[in-house]
Amino acid sequence: MARKKRMATGFTTIKDIARECGVSVTSVSRVLSNSSYPVSAQMREKILKTAQRLDYTPNLFARGLKTNESSEIAILVPNIVNPFYTSLVSGIESVAAKEGYTILLYSTDSNNMSERKIINSIHGKRISGMIISTGSDNGEIIRILQSNSQSPTRIVLVDYPSPSSNHSSVFFDYRKGSALGVEYLIRKGHRDIIYAGLKPDRRTRTERIEGFKDVIEKAGIPFSEEALCIYDGNENAKENPEFFAGTELAKRICAKSKKSTAVVAMNDMVAFGLMNHFNRSGVKIPQDVSILGFDDNLFCEVSYPPLTTVRIPSGQMGELAAKILVDELRNDSADSYINLTIEPTLIERNTVAEVN
Repeated sequence: MARKKRMATGFTTIKDIARECGVSVTSVSRVLSNSSYPVSAQMREKILKTAQRLDYTPNLFARGLKTNESSEIAILVPNIVNPFYTSLVSGIESVAAKEGYTILLYSTDSNNMSERKIINSIHGKRISGMIISTGSDNGEIIRILQSNSQSPTRIVLVDYPSPSSNHSSVFFDYRKGSALGVEYLIRKGHRDIIYAGLKPDRRTRTERIEGFKDVIEKAGIPFSEEALCIYDGNENAKENPEFFAGTELAKRICAKSKKSTAVVAMNDMVAFGLMNHFNRSGVKIPQDVSILGFDDNLFCEVSYPPLTTVRIPSGQMGELAAKILVDELRNDSADSYINLTIEPTLIERNTVAEVN
């Protein structure tokens, strides 16, 4: 009878298990919640085996209503077009699912007004905690959350532009990563190197430029602002703004009278935009120009040629952020914060040539 009901409703309830075992709903609930209330070992085993056989999944929403606790984690990212954030969210979700949490995903589209609207929406929900990875570094989201008494008790920042002493965080050393890439190009014999990216209006972008300049100056290569090729158009005007920016920047680079031997892209999506235009214009990669990316997203190995890049392990960063948040939610370590910095790795493929 229980099996027929489960097939009809699509899921097994505690009532189904109680009916199958011939016991009360209360007894089943106590066993499944691991209550200390005395239940015979024989009956406990029977209930657990029946729950497993009927593929029982606990109703976390109902549990949240009963205990006045939520089982949902909100995630804020600038967009989901860039594979970096897709991988980041996937890492968070994999941990959250194992720990019995569901996620609510919000895309801010790099728009501060959208961020404020999203925060107002979140305040109307019962959220356990938040993981924030947003391009805005004005601290607006954090200030709004902290000023509202209904804000989540726990926030973890991941790849967030500004450090915080009041929240745990998982961050990547962008300056060191950029420096690592430029050092590699110089070892390959490149001296005339261009940086291509979007306007440096946030810390993660300015640090990439600073890392670029650090190594250029350290190598004794004369630096000028012309080495920075910056797209300053409206980032929200296109469906994939970073790819579009890369295409536009490639047009500028091709129009220069002095040809550079290598281009350091702000990230892989910008690099793909550069490569798209170069390939269409007959500029050979890496024979005519070398390209270095930043992220190591899932398309790097299937691009033409496969992209040499600096790896940011976004999936791992998401997993670490989720583990930290879950640990803080369960242990209620109110004054304890963890700040992790991920080190860069260079992934060598086929878009960088050695020059004399």
